[in-house]
Amino acid sequence: MLRTAQLLRSLLLILITVVVQSLHFLRWALSSRAALSAEVLFLRKQLAFYQEHQISPRKLTAAGFFFGVVVPILQLERGIDDRQTRDSHRLASQGI
Repeated sequence: MLRTAQLLRSLLLILITVVVQSLHFLRWALSSRAALSAEVLFLRKQLAFYQEHQISPRKLTAAGFFFGVVVPILQLERGIDDRQTRDSHRLASQGI
């Protein structure tokens, strides 16, 4: 019984993390270019601070692994990022 409760708790935490990270992704996808540039600048400064003070990064969660590794691989396999892989569609003009 205790093992089942722990399993359900872990599953619930993973589900909550996936939902929260999905909302973050949607917010980033819908935000303006200026907002994204400001966030990138902040993250670069934060990274420089961490490197200067030798702070080690946190451990990657299961949801973080899923959204950071698995989803981009699936997008590349499906061809969603055709522009980045330079695999143009046969009907697209060659100049693009």
